[in-house]
Amino acid sequence: LGRASTEFAACAGAAPDFAPAYVGLADCQIVLALYGIEQPRRAAAIARAHHANALALDPDSVEVQTAGGALRLFLDWDFEGAERAFVRALALNPNYTTTYLSYGDLLMMRGEFARGLGLIREAAKLSPFDLGLNMNIGDFLIFSRRFEEAVRQLEHTLAMDERFVAGRLRLAEALALMGYGEAALAQVERACAAAPSQPRVRETRAFVLAAGGSHREASSELAVL
Repeated sequence: LGRASTEFAACAGAAPDFAPAYVGLADCQIVLALYGIEQPRRAAAIARAHHANALALDPDSVEVQTAGGALRLFLDWDFEGAERAFVRALALNPNYTTTYLSYGDLLMMRGEFARGLGLIREAAKLSPFDLGLNMNIGDFLIFSRRFEEAVRQLEHTLAMDERFVAGRLRLAEALALMGYGEAALAQVERACAAAPSQPRVRETRAFVLAAGGSHREASSELAVL
C-alpha cells in the first residue's frame, strides 16, 4: 500500500487532471484504515480530500463513484448513500470489480448473504486470478456461516500464492470457527512470521485464541492492539 500510494502520488503530480490517480490515493487510505495500519480519522480525512479532487475532475467515473460509496459505507456508515453510489457505478461500468466487492460488503453487513456472495462471485468471474477477490469469496462464506466451503475456498486462494498473508488469516478464522483451534493457530503463526508488525495478524491471533478458550492470552493480544 505504501508503494501504491507513492505511485499514485507520482501520477497525480505528473498529471494533476487525471482523476483515477486521486481515486487510487483515496482507496489506499480507506484500506489502510480498515486494516488498522493508519489511524482511521486521519486516513478518512486524507481519503476525502483525494476523493474530492477526483470528483471535481470526473464525477461520472465508475472509480470515483465506487470510492465515494466506499467512503460512505466504511467511514460514515451511510448505507443508503453508499448503495446509491454503487448502483450508479455499476450502471456506468459493469466490469469494475471493486464496485462488486464494496457493494458485496454492504450487503453482507445487512445480512443479505446470498446477494453479497453473488456479487463477489461475479467479480471473480471478471478477474479469476485476483487474490483479493478469491479471498473475499472465502470471507463472505464465513459471514454466511458456511465454514467448510470457506476453508476450501481459502485453501484454493493460498494455492495461488502461499505468501498471501490476508488469505491465511481468513483461513485461520474459518478453521477456528469450525473448532480446529490448533490448525487455526498454526496458520496464524505462519502469517505472523511473514508479517509480524501487521495489526491484522494480532487481531486474528486474539480471535483464534479466544475461540479456543485461551481468554487470557487473547486479552494480552488485544491489549497490544
